[in-house]
Amino acid sequence: MAKRTKNSEQKRTSIMPKHPSQRYYWSFKENRLSELNRFINEYGSTDYLLKTAHGSKIYGHFHDYDHSIEDALIELGYDLDKVRSRKTKTYYYNYDNLKAKIESFITFYGRFPTKMEIVKELKIDQRYVDAQGGIAALRRKIGYKSDSDYVDDNGYVNRSLMEFQIAQFLIHAGVDYQRDERICPNQGYKDDFYLLKDGTHVELWGYTERAGSRRHKAYVERKNKKLAIYASLDASLIELEYHKLAQYSYKRLFTFLCVVFEAYIPENYRFDRALFIRRNSISDDAIMTQIRQFMSDGDNHLPEVKLLQSVGLGHLVRIIRKRHGNYHSFGKLYSLVDPNKIIDMTDINNDYIFKAFDELSKTKCGITTRGLTEGYSVNTLKWLAKNGGYFLWRMKHCELLLMRGIRLDDSIIRKIFNITTNRHLKRDIKRSYEAETIAQAKIILNKLRHDQYYAKLIKKMVEEKPYTEEELEENFLRYASGEALTPAGFAKVSPIPVKAYSGFFKDSTPSWWQICDRYGRLEELTAYITTEYRVYLAAGNPASIRTFGKQHTYINKRTMDYKPFQEWYALADTTAKQKHFTEDELNGNFNAIKNQLGRLPTFSEFRSLGKIGVKPYIRFLGLHRQDYAAILLHYGTKEELDELDQYKKEATRARVALEDRTKISQEELNRNFHETFGRFYEENGKYPTKRCFNLISLYDESSYRNRFKCTWAQVVALYGYQ
Repeated sequence: MAKRTKNSEQKRTSIMPKHPSQRYYWSFKENRLSELNRFINEYGSTDYLLKTAHGSKIYGHFHDYDHSIEDALIELGYDLDKVRSRKTKTYYYNYDNLKAKIESFITFYGRFPTKMEIVKELKIDQRYVDAQGGIAALRRKIGYKSDSDYVDDNGYVNRSLMEFQIAQFLIHAGVDYQRDERICPNQGYKDDFYLLKDGTHVELWGYTERAGSRRHKAYVERKNKKLAIYASLDASLIELEYHKLAQYSYKRLFTFLCVVFEAYIPENYRFDRALFIRRNSISDDAIMTQIRQFMSDGDNHLPEVKLLQSVGLGHLVRIIRKRHGNYHSFGKLYSLVDPNKIIDMTDINNDYIFKAFDELSKTKCGITTRGLTEGYSVNTLKWLAKNGGYFLWRMKHCELLLMRGIRLDDSIIRKIFNITTNRHLKRDIKRSYEAETIAQAKIILNKLRHDQYYAKLIKKMVEEKPYTEEELEENFLRYASGEALTPAGFAKVSPIPVKAYSGFFKDSTPSWWQICDRYGRLEELTAYITTEYRVYLAAGNPASIRTFGKQHTYINKRTMDYKPFQEWYALADTTAKQKHFTEDELNGNFNAIKNQLGRLPTFSEFRSLGKIGVKPYIRFLGLHRQDYAAILLHYGTKEELDELDQYKKEATRARVALEDRTKISQEELNRNFHETFGRFYEENGKYPTKRCFNLISLYDESSYRNRFKCTWAQVVALYGYQ
């Protein structure tokens, strides 16, 4: 590889700009350090960087050149605790910094923070915890020895929260059991629980994170061996899935465990769900203390959930719902229930339900059980359950909309069709509908068949072929190879669409890699992606997965999400041999592009016309990151740089002039918006969503967002629609 010469270093120093107004001033590290030092001398710290124009400019240039402000302060000899109280997120890539922050939390609260507390309260991104191996590995690495977090009432130190909760349930139900019993005397494998009544083993399967990683493969291999031993011994086994139980509220978890261990617990067994809370977890009183700061004096109701989420306390709401079922039940403990949210059962009737459905249908999320609970009282769902059920009243509401002459959405038609045919959407897994609900849905469907628009849609749904699992597997194994291992490649050759696979497995919504894993093709997919990524790197391209995905025909970032970037790079780099170009080859490539254009190339011209990528130049010049400006400084003279700047200005003026000639007038945009919203409301009784607006409007929503420089919701508000 060609090394950076002494002459090139001298040339770089001699042409380094000395004033911020000069071109390429900020591309030099020395200048960035000088400006940061000058700012600290003026303001005393970096806490005001984003509060002043000069500071914002410095911060922006540090970000542009991937230069850590913390590293710069250390290089300048400053004490971070004195000059920077607020750290950048990348600061926590350093383990010592991460450890110090978490230890300060342990000192203050007397316990290790939860995953959500690390993200929401300590402002540490989850990826920095994952970089240390996850929260459990981080606990061990920091040396947090307080095992009382998961100690059950028998004094046993459990390995996880779910193990602790199952143990608490069994202890207080009076079930006799033993822990970590050997499955077979000649094997080292142990179970999680062993029920003495009939010798049943209980296994809590876990670790579903980072599927495809070495740790996950080792866990799956160990799990399969244990299952094989159980099968060979014909042993009685109860299997539980950690990731499913972790999503349950304490009430639902208790009900589930009562069903699973029905043969072992007393009849009408009662259990204090507070025993599910681990020893050092945040208490209800501590949660209430944090919530009270957002309540005014004399308030007799809790603050809105949206307010708590906006200030970074949404994780507390999730803890409340897990423990108490819903937000309002928690408020009852402190006599802080909003009277507008809780109404008496006797005040609920047909009109109240239909009014609630009408209002919810105009919201972004539509009609949901959570929307009913939070906006129209928890008693609303109880009333629906006592009077035929939620889905029966949804059908009655649909019939009412048809009587009003309001057209139903396609998704609602599909819902009605699925109820009548006992087919289910992903959200209705293993749901059974009452006979009255099915009868009501059939009545509505018969009425819809007389409408030409609905009749076409219903006919299309009837003709949809429900593939069997055998057909899906046979088709996948026949076509999934090479580029067809990716969703884009598979869609080109397979007669069965990709969506048929993701929609078939109703217990979850699997990613593409999970489908490949199910049919034993995950290793082939990994090998294909690794090969393509290796070729991409060998061409001197940047290591970015996002950039790789944009250039590749079949692979994108989403396809590669089942492994972190570091693993992909390690896989590709193990045998990748990057070509090292000589100085003459680098100079010849750049000069060839310059001679072809008659001037210095822009970055896009360099990438499209050159035979050598940017990365070899970065290595040759010893740059910290991809810095095209530094490459231009090395190869161009002052006159050539001025000529390139003039070309860019002229190109910008030409582009702006073209945009002005084709620009839509403000009056035309206003007229189109009001006409579209008014026409849609007349036909459907509600305002269009962004997607519907794009389908029926002359100009799509991006025209409005670009004109007003704001979000779609803000555009709608500007025009007076809510």
